[in-house]
Amino acid sequence: MLELCCAVEKALNAKPVEAIDSGYLAELRNLTTGCYGETITDVHTDIVSLYRHVTPQLLKAREADILSMTFDMSHPVDLVFKSINDRLELSDLANMKISSKQAVNLAYIVFAKSPVLL
Repeated sequence: MLELCCAVEKALNAKPVEAIDSGYLAELRNLTTGCYGETITDVHTDIVSLYRHVTPQLLKAREADILSMTFDMSHPVDLVFKSINDRLELSDLANMKISSKQAVNLAYIVFAKSPVLL
């Protein structure tokens, strides 16, 4: 069972490596092991932190998108929280973290616009 799990993990790690241009992966490769990271999440985090430049304008635009959202009871509540989590991740990448209290306040603002929830 462990061998199967390791084989699946190895195959899943190979897919992003095949899909991403080698120029972007060169800096991530461990010269000793030849590996790009321990997990797919590690590879993704490393690529995003190296090559994605998050500007204050992008953060403000994402926050404005969240604040302009209207929550519809027919849609899953996860849509709001996913948008807020994306904003949190961008903030972390830009080293301009927002507190959990600020994130909760964003959710309150979105939900407060729904007349059903008032």
